[in-house]
Amino acid sequence: MQRAEQGAEGFVRLGDVCADVVRRSMIRLRSRTSSLLERRVRSVFAFAALLGVATLEQVRATEIPTSGRVKSQVCAAQGMQVAIASAEADNKAANEMFGRKLYDEAIASYSSAEKGLRRFTQTGDNPAAEVVLCKVLCNRAAASLGAGYHREALSDCNAALSLDPALGKAVLRRGMARESLGQHEEAHEDAVRALGLFGFGSPMGDAALALRRRLDKLLAQRARAAVEPQPSHLFNRDQTLRLNFHTPPPAAVALRAYFQARRPPPRPGSAT
Repeated sequence: MQRAEQGAEGFVRLGDVCADVVRRSMIRLRSRTSSLLERRVRSVFAFAALLGVATLEQVRATEIPTSGRVKSQVCAAQGMQVAIASAEADNKAANEMFGRKLYDEAIASYSSAEKGLRRFTQTGDNPAAEVVLCKVLCNRAAASLGAGYHREALSDCNAALSLDPALGKAVLRRGMARESLGQHEEAHEDAVRALGLFGFGSPMGDAALALRRRLDKLLAQRARAAVEPQPSHLFNRDQTLRLNFHTPPPAAVALRAYFQARRPPPRPGSAT
């Protein structure tokens, strides 16, 4: 900004000096051509001087707000780059812990990376930070599944899919979390969607196919149980065991043990 102001001031001074030189030179020339040239040169340098003054005034008028805005933008960009680099380092360390099946430690490292990126993704105008945050959330969901925290894994997958709806890993892991939580219909939808995103032949596609097959079998069994209820005349497992091995029912065993425990001890010298 200081260089622009100095350039504008120098431009104004140059216009004044050139106009003065032309004026002194034209005094010695008395021809008609010299007077025409004098008018043209004066008009050119007068325009140059006016342009320099206008440029200087514009620079002075916009110096303070422009510098403040640029400084804030530069600081925000630098802070975002530092946060992204720190999150990438935490994510790499957490991946190594996840490979050693240290799920709780990996979750803590993923959470540290997620905390540093959250303030840059609230406005929605930082796609670079959103990409890294989406990856961190998806990885933390995998660690939560390994540790058995299925609700936390479901929450992380939903947050990642809100940033990137086409993230196949988040869709697959959400289906796994829903399967563990008993949400079989929703898990089946996620399995079908993940299989469409990954296709056949890839490791993630094989995992999605295995999940879909498990859910197909479970949903088919549930449908058969709803359509074909068990007849009332058939014995259940406990009744079948008692009939085959002639064992007393559990209630009779408990009643006999209760009376034996409350029976008074025999008196000395009495017949047993």
